[in-house]
Amino acid sequence: MPWSGIKNPYRIWISEIILQQTRVKQGWDYYLRFIERFPDICSLASANEDEVLKYWEGLGYYSRARNLLKAAKQIEELHGGKFPNTYADIISLPGIGPYTAAAISSFAFGLSYPVLDGNVLRVISRYTSNDGDILSQSTKKEMLKYLQEVFKKVEDPAVFNQAIMNFGAMQCVPSSPECGECIMCKNCKAYEEGIVNMLPVKIKKIKKKKRYFSYFDLEDEAGNRLIFRRDKQDIWQGLYEFLMVESKVLKTLSDAEITKTFDESQIKIKGKITLTKVHEYKHQLTHQTIIAKVYALKCKKIKESGDEMLIANSLSGYAFPRLLDLYLQENKVNYD
Repeated sequence: MPWSGIKNPYRIWISEIILQQTRVKQGWDYYLRFIERFPDICSLASANEDEVLKYWEGLGYYSRARNLLKAAKQIEELHGGKFPNTYADIISLPGIGPYTAAAISSFAFGLSYPVLDGNVLRVISRYTSNDGDILSQSTKKEMLKYLQEVFKKVEDPAVFNQAIMNFGAMQCVPSSPECGECIMCKNCKAYEEGIVNMLPVKIKKIKKKKRYFSYFDLEDEAGNRLIFRRDKQDIWQGLYEFLMVESKVLKTLSDAEITKTFDESQIKIKGKITLTKVHEYKHQLTHQTIIAKVYALKCKKIKESGDEMLIANSLSGYAFPRLLDLYLQENKVNYD
């Protein structure tokens, strides 16, 4: 990994935020691209939100990118642009929780704070035969207390934290681990009791709701497109999209229904709206499933738009949700 073994707290921070919901193989290129554009706190703190979101595009969880920007500005204002070196100051930064604060504290500064990610929870659950729900705060506190006792004997917190995370990722894997070849099996209570594949216990289940979006990609003869920024408190806040209508069910709209949608949206268009193609997409978020249709439309000229909308000839520089990013790439829209 490009960040392996480094002591730079800024780069450790960026890598940890990227990897919170992204596998290493997927996050690698995003990390390198982000670091190339924003190599330090100063360059990130001085950037505008649109550019940061653009470089985060495709990773999802865009609130994390916004928190990176907020935290960088806070470091500039409160710490003179130097990344703080105490756990208390690190965890006070926007978007940084106990795991990330512990990772930065131990990896960058050698502070004695144990990390507690999914891999570590699985290892400790099996090693101690803890059948508590690892998604509950009480079980997490119990395992953290156990690790804090272990840390009293740890000489190098960074090495220990990296080792236990790697051990969970490579050896003590979620299903069918090779326990017979494991160096820890002699002291592993779950192995001794024959319940390895029953641990860890996860009781809570996330309820996912379905949402149905109809997007209208309107392009005029000059290559202009109509877009607007999502500013309300909802998914993809701060990203750009086409005119969109959310509905309780998703059906293919008629030409008359499409025309009516534009008539009601304060958008002035010259010429008839022509439908060229309808594209269908399904996008899975943590708590939501987005099912969408994108209507590719043509008109003679987009004349005026409302205050919240933009008429753009090139979509380069605008960050779109992953669903629309796929649409733009597949249809080779003027977009980078």
